[in-house]
Amino acid sequence: MHGPGGLGKTQIAVEYIYRQLGDHDLVWWVSAHQESQIRASLTELARQLRLPGAEEALTAVPAVLAALRAGKPYRRWLLVFDAADHSETLLPFLPADGPGRTLVTARDAAPDGFPADSIAVGRFTRAESIELLRQRDPTVTDADADALARKLGDLPIALAQAAAWRAESGIPVAEYNRLLDEKVAEILSTSPRTSDDEIAAAAAWNVSFDGLAVRNPAAHQLLHVCAFFAAEPISRSLFAGVRGVSIAPELDTAMRDPDLLDRVLRDINRCQLGKLDHRSGCLLLHRLAQLALRRRMSDGKRAEMRHGAALLLANLDPNDPETASWWPRYQLVLPHLRHAGLIDCDDSWVRRLLLNVMKFLYFSGDHAGALALAEEAAMTWTNRYGEDDVQTLAASEQLGRMLWVLGRYEESVEVSGRTLRLFQRTAGPDSEQALRAEMLVAGGHKANGDFSAARTLNQRTYDRARSLFGDDDPSTLRAAHDLVVSLLLVGEYEQARWLSEDTYERRSEVLGYDNWETILTLNIMIICRRELGDYSWAHIEQQKVVERVRGLFGSDTDGVVRRDYHLAVAQRKDGHHDAALNLSGSALERFRHKYGRDHPNALACALAHSLDLRNAGDLSTSLELGEQVLAQYRANVGDRHPHTLVADADVGVTLRLLGDPAAALTRDEAVLTRLRDRLGPAHPHVLACSINTANDCYALGDVPRSLRMNTETLARLRRALPDSHPVTLAARLNRALDLERLGRIREAVSQHEEVLGAISRVLRPGHPAIIAAENAVRAECDIDPMPL
Repeated sequence: MHGPGGLGKTQIAVEYIYRQLGDHDLVWWVSAHQESQIRASLTELARQLRLPGAEEALTAVPAVLAALRAGKPYRRWLLVFDAADHSETLLPFLPADGPGRTLVTARDAAPDGFPADSIAVGRFTRAESIELLRQRDPTVTDADADALARKLGDLPIALAQAAAWRAESGIPVAEYNRLLDEKVAEILSTSPRTSDDEIAAAAAWNVSFDGLAVRNPAAHQLLHVCAFFAAEPISRSLFAGVRGVSIAPELDTAMRDPDLLDRVLRDINRCQLGKLDHRSGCLLLHRLAQLALRRRMSDGKRAEMRHGAALLLANLDPNDPETASWWPRYQLVLPHLRHAGLIDCDDSWVRRLLLNVMKFLYFSGDHAGALALAEEAAMTWTNRYGEDDVQTLAASEQLGRMLWVLGRYEESVEVSGRTLRLFQRTAGPDSEQALRAEMLVAGGHKANGDFSAARTLNQRTYDRARSLFGDDDPSTLRAAHDLVVSLLLVGEYEQARWLSEDTYERRSEVLGYDNWETILTLNIMIICRRELGDYSWAHIEQQKVVERVRGLFGSDTDGVVRRDYHLAVAQRKDGHHDAALNLSGSALERFRHKYGRDHPNALACALAHSLDLRNAGDLSTSLELGEQVLAQYRANVGDRHPHTLVADADVGVTLRLLGDPAAALTRDEAVLTRLRDRLGPAHPHVLACSINTANDCYALGDVPRSLRMNTETLARLRRALPDSHPVTLAARLNRALDLERLGRIREAVSQHEEVLGAISRVLRPGHPAIIAAENAVRAECDIDPMPL
């Protein structure tokens, strides 16, 4: 349905719902004025239907559209998109070819090719106009009703407003017509290009506004503030118990007195200047009413009321965007941010709200929305306040972080480096802000593959934080966590384990057991133990983390998907290959839904899945997926990035298992050389690649070279990892098999028996690696890229 505002399209849609209610099992109303509202509404529908991926907009919207198309769980559904500005913007959100029905209301007709029938909604006939006016006041004559309808152009919304105010005030038709003429003249004198329909609606409203100003000044003032919210439900909580905000005297008093506030809202509702939903406690104003209110204000008054709206939104800020229980509060604020002009507001509390909304969007999974808001705020505030303004820098810091989260590392490095230099200049090199920015710059080194530089910078930041703030300060603990990540990347697993355990204990004590940062450190601590060979413990503890994150943040949030990926790796390491294959496949699908195929998280998970496919014996599919991951790593971060080289090494093993050891050796030798150059000769990834390269030599019959390589690798492994580490035992096993092939049987049997005893003590009973070792099958080393 399309047509200008004020014709009653929304009311027709509501009436249609009631008349067709028996034909539908599911009815869902979507406020379609802003894309963000469409996404939020469809995400809530996904939650109500308990669909997989319902916790975040990135996965919830595709999930709910797929469910509607498939007719599961309901085939008889009705989806209403109300007040769409542009019908074509709805196309990505329409469940085309589904078994249900979709109804769209919009001002403009849909373009050619839009997949829907089009109904133009017109104004009332004169008879309908007269009927409406006489329903509210049976004493009005047909002639008076005809004259009033003619003045209002038979516009339904203007007629409804006129009828409501006359019924409420008892004003005679002749007096009402006189006031209406005055308002039309005022509108034409200030806005001569206004359309006839807008003039009719505004004139009718202005008569009511003037009357309300006398009857209830607080209600009149509240409406003026509401003109700068979105034409979406406005929560009563915005006006209740307000302290420290002054807008207008009568309204200030009402916002501190619940009884007065109730009267204000009732009077607005009775005069049909807004609709009060008593169930939700929300007030809704028509867009044309808001337009009329804004037009009747002076420039100074508009600025004052817009500022008041921004302050009320800031007053609602709990200043805790990380805690999921506060997210509904931020969700109330979201639709109104732009209408209230928050980006352009100078108030520091309003700007703090915007910074918190960025964080809320990140933690709740709308990373694209967080990035867009951070970009706009950083640019606007830089132009308005300068690049070294404290809150401008905070927005720039968030922008760098969001670019990082979305895998746009090069841009993140540029933004974070500039932010660090500004923080160092304005707040000082030892400020908390500068240290946070320094950690983002270290993240840039990680993204570029310079793990050693990242480790050096993270160590320096951590040492300075300890000196400045103490061991238990949250900033110090954040620096400690980042240092743990760098220690893992450079292969210093034992030091990483020790620091992660210490940091986890401190964060649990300082921040709380269920704090998100505490959980992140617990997760990295489990990875440390996993990389040190404690596979069964890591598997069990990673499962607990997944369940904990799911209970705290929902079943399919970004946090759960990442933890599922790490759990799949732990399952594979612990020998549960079927479970790992299923979980890595599920996590991969969800990563790709959220971020696309080329996001770093999706690539790491895809590489893990290719390893699980290899363990399952599906070598051709494993090779195909591994080559895809390798190509994407090369495109994203270049040929020499350690993560690219790790993927290359994993593909080399699969090539050999498919019967091409010569191609595998050529590939692995090149990878091994480059890995040594990037990570050093003693890095565990280098040593694992060396074991696999020796296997290539063995498969080609060059057993002496295989023995030499395994002997050298084993000597380095004993310095880098514990003697009982499964990778160390893999090198010992393969060296024993080399000795056997070379005829050194007694030595080979002795070493083989030692390895079997050790590996049985280290791995769980029935682990596939134990069975393979008992059958004299050479060990392969899977290599998983460490998280950045």
